[in-house]
Amino acid sequence: MTQDGSQILPWKRMLEEITNVNDLTEKRILSLRSLAFSAIYLPLLKVNKKAFAKWTSKQRPELQTIIEYDARSECVIIKGRPYLPHQTVPIFFNHLFYAIAKNRGLQNFDFVSDMKLKRFTLVSPFEETRLVPEAYLKEKKKAFPSVVLLIGPTTSIKNITLVARRWLIGTFSETETVIAFTLTVNPVPTSVSALIRSKIFERNWGLSDDEIRILYNNVEALGTHVFDWYMENSTVKLGGEWVSHIYIFDRKSPNAKSPVATIRFSAIDYQINTDSMQTQQSTILEVHDEPVLEFQGETVRLNELAHMLHSCIKLEANKMAVALARCKLNQIGILREQILYDGVWRKYPSPGPDQSNQYFQNALGYEQSADQVE
Repeated sequence: MTQDGSQILPWKRMLEEITNVNDLTEKRILSLRSLAFSAIYLPLLKVNKKAFAKWTSKQRPELQTIIEYDARSECVIIKGRPYLPHQTVPIFFNHLFYAIAKNRGLQNFDFVSDMKLKRFTLVSPFEETRLVPEAYLKEKKKAFPSVVLLIGPTTSIKNITLVARRWLIGTFSETETVIAFTLTVNPVPTSVSALIRSKIFERNWGLSDDEIRILYNNVEALGTHVFDWYMENSTVKLGGEWVSHIYIFDRKSPNAKSPVATIRFSAIDYQINTDSMQTQQSTILEVHDEPVLEFQGETVRLNELAHMLHSCIKLEANKMAVALARCKLNQIGILREQILYDGVWRKYPSPGPDQSNQYFQNALGYEQSADQVE
């Protein structure tokens, strides 16, 4: 509690407890990361190169891949926690990197089917800066990747450009191309916990209790109705409405001022807008009215990427609809022990007679306020 009586937010209290790099315990790092999708910068910590090197050498390898360091500003950076679209993009581009490596000889590349995150330490003029790409293509004989993929929920082209230039300049010029994705969602998706406490939930999405008992008396049927109802009748869109901007940097174009493509996607559909352009390594073209990216001899169909992003949000929206349906069926007393979701029976926590709905919501990790939900 502050002097004016207001409460200190948990993450602010946690930051106040970090006065030097040794205060960055694994527990605090993971706790801070759980609160944000975007990277968490700690500029006030001011950790010099020697102190950071000593501290990071004591950390587990898995932890090192979520900690970055900018030597010029002496700033420690905690990478934001991953989320569905964030996890989809590297999968797509690893297929592209595999195709490039295969054409040039897989034996010449550090490439495996399950590429793990790796932190790279840059060289002059960004000596000791440590960065972790989301995916990369690297030849075995070289110290740095030739192509790196960056993903972040940021709309600041300045921040993206600064990181891209570090890769292009601080790697003996071995990094030839930086592909950067920004992912933003507006509005932020409403959680199931908030939706359960909303008037819409009370009104059964336009159905009476009897209609649910007779026509929608299982999770699959009611979940489908819930999904369709939100998509057609509500300003609250399950899964959210997302925008992704794609930037490409290389030595010919180190200061991208506008995205080469923009993908808007949601659980309903997707749309792609492109700006025809050519960089040293890539070209955006329209082939049979379909936008494609030609990159190092390979063709990337942007429709495939957009469809993957749309599908992952639709999957999340369906999951939310199923959770809402399950809670409603429990409320009116006809809940089954298992639910049918996506063709597979999966067990979920059940409130039951001795467990409240709050327990059910907590078990699934829902934690949003219903204040702004109708």
